[in-house]
Amino acid sequence: MNLKDLDVDANNKSLQRSHGLSWDLNTYYFMFQLSFENKPITHRGILSTINSTYDLLGILAPIIIYEKLVLRSLVSETVDWDHLISDELALEARRIPRTYVPYLGRTTTRELHVFSNGSKKTIPVVVYLCTTDSNRTPHLRIVLGMAKFAPTSGHTIPVLELCAAVLGVNIAQCVIDQVDIHIDNVKYYMDSKIVLGYIFHETRRVFIYVANRVARIRKFSNPSQWGYVPIDHNPADLGTRSVLTKDLQDSIWLFGPQQFLASNCKKSCNQGHQLVDPDEDYEIRPTVTVLKTCAPSESVLETHRFERFSNWKRLVKAIAFLKRLTHACRSKKLLTNAITIDDCLDTEHFITRSVQATAFREEKNRILQQNAISKRSCIANLNPFLDEPAIMSVGGHISNSDLCLQEKKPIIILGRHHVATLLLRHYHDKMKHQGRHFTEGAITSAGLWITGAKQLISSVIHRCVTLEVSPPFTNVGVDTFGLWNIVIT
Repeated sequence: MNLKDLDVDANNKSLQRSHGLSWDLNTYYFMFQLSFENKPITHRGILSTINSTYDLLGILAPIIIYEKLVLRSLVSETVDWDHLISDELALEARRIPRTYVPYLGRTTTRELHVFSNGSKKTIPVVVYLCTTDSNRTPHLRIVLGMAKFAPTSGHTIPVLELCAAVLGVNIAQCVIDQVDIHIDNVKYYMDSKIVLGYIFHETRRVFIYVANRVARIRKFSNPSQWGYVPIDHNPADLGTRSVLTKDLQDSIWLFGPQQFLASNCKKSCNQGHQLVDPDEDYEIRPTVTVLKTCAPSESVLETHRFERFSNWKRLVKAIAFLKRLTHACRSKKLLTNAITIDDCLDTEHFITRSVQATAFREEKNRILQQNAISKRSCIANLNPFLDEPAIMSVGGHISNSDLCLQEKKPIIILGRHHVATLLLRHYHDKMKHQGRHFTEGAITSAGLWITGAKQLISSVIHRCVTLEVSPPFTNVGVDTFGLWNIVIT
């Protein structure tokens, strides 16, 4: 209030108007005065009385919210504006201390304590300024209060209490922005452990409505600033059930829960809060168990399945058919065409890559990282590299020879693998079982380099049933060339 606005010629010089409030200069109190003249107890009279009360700081919120609830019920019942009702207004003249702190310069700490609560009818919030002097004497005074209507339906009590917590954070920020003094700390209190669990939790997911409001709370406050207050020590509870005007003067709404703040505030704010019955809370998303299967980026098949085949051609045709079937299922087309030569060639490369990925995993990774292969590897002397189809082949000076492309860059196959045995059987049958040298030459001409090929070829030939050698003269036959003339002398 500016001094130029002071009316010194008025009859009552001690009573002045400030921001719509009556200000007693002698006692430094705010005064709320109501006039009930020509205001009957009707819909119209109640509305006029409530709107004539200007409570900028929300000091009379527990009283006015009750009258607003009465007005709300009249609107829902479609009562006539001039119909007399039985409810009587409980608004009377009140005197509220204006001074927050007796001596602001002597204070050592300045904190805001925000209390909130929620019910099916109202959502009240009240803010207090708590200061201490050098003797650690606390002084508590109401700064701002507010009581809003709760939605008529569609919300549970925990959700309404969460909305009250959001309102408390917003009002605290408004107070910090408007007051001219430095606030050392802000503490928030509520009597709902469910909402405190929402604010503190970091493990379970909640639905969007709750998540957005928790994010708003965490944006302007930390979970460590929130604490639990018993309902009988929560001044915001008065805004949910209202009080009479005569009882407001000495209630904790104006002076705060001084005993609770002196004894339990530090303990309440330092303890964490867990979710209350998360499996039964409809605002918390249910826990979903997800099974994850990690597959390599390359298209690699588990090669131990190849041991079920005893013939190379059957293996190639089976894998080619499965690949075509997979492609047909993904493209949602019918499988009509037969397996072509290109399909078989592509399948042979696929089988070779799968075998190398299993047998030479470490060597292949080192080649991709452009690192040297370990000398302990069985293919270290072959100077291997990855050719265009991502198949490991033999490198070195052999690539400068005049041989054909397959013989210049033979594909490396581990001799201990089952596929190597299938390839040796295939080319041994192709050479009509003509012995080790012919089979080895066929393997080389086909562009394959099988580690330990000589011993493996000997083993395959030894087990070949077609080349089993029998003792001499086991089977004897006679060729005849027609009739024989026998001369008897």
